[in-house]
Amino acid sequence: MAENKKNVTTREPGNLSRLCGEQLSIKFGNDENQYFCFCRGVHSGKYLITQTPIAVGIENGFTPGNQAVIRFVESGMVCGFKTTIQQYITRPYRLLFFDYPDSIETVNLRSSKRVAVSLKGTIQWESQTFDGSIRDLSRGGCFFTLRYWQDPLFNNLDIGSKLIINFSISDEKPSIELECKVVRVIKDEDDLRMGLSFDNNQQEVIDRVANFVDYVSQFLEV
Repeated sequence: MAENKKNVTTREPGNLSRLCGEQLSIKFGNDENQYFCFCRGVHSGKYLITQTPIAVGIENGFTPGNQAVIRFVESGMVCGFKTTIQQYITRPYRLLFFDYPDSIETVNLRSSKRVAVSLKGTIQWESQTFDGSIRDLSRGGCFFTLRYWQDPLFNNLDIGSKLIINFSISDEKPSIELECKVVRVIKDEDDLRMGLSFDNNQQEVIDRVANFVDYVSQFLEV
């Protein structure tokens, strides 16, 4: 799955039902493109069901028996496995069935401390401001949640989108404002959840975040 095997660990897949509703990336055969779609079902030990990605000519790769690589992000890890297409159906929904993996390879993305927090914050997207909360914070990024987010402005928000986040870590100092890139997005009926990566060209502000994380980590298990 990964090019640098020194950074890869292999583990048993366990029950992947937790992936239902999560966004996955898929590579088909020798196609170097990465396609994003959502997991729609899991039968532990049997198969995994996804939406079919939408792209011109991609249906040629949906033939049963073709190879694929599925990746997802979980707890700061890039996880992935090689698999084989079992079945492709178009009715009543366009779905792909993949073989359940024997093992999963993981790569740790986290190079800095990360703490669980509950901080109010806002994001600026399409020139408007939206309230939400930060649940996970490190010097490199955070996990941000919006409640009751159904707004047409978010139709175009996806992995790679750029926005601005603002939150406070001290009543005595100016709030934190950082440019971010969306690296993970989950949209469901009530919540919009995003993994955000802070742009590196804001070192002074990022250092404030890092100092806060170091301080909080003394009291929390990380």
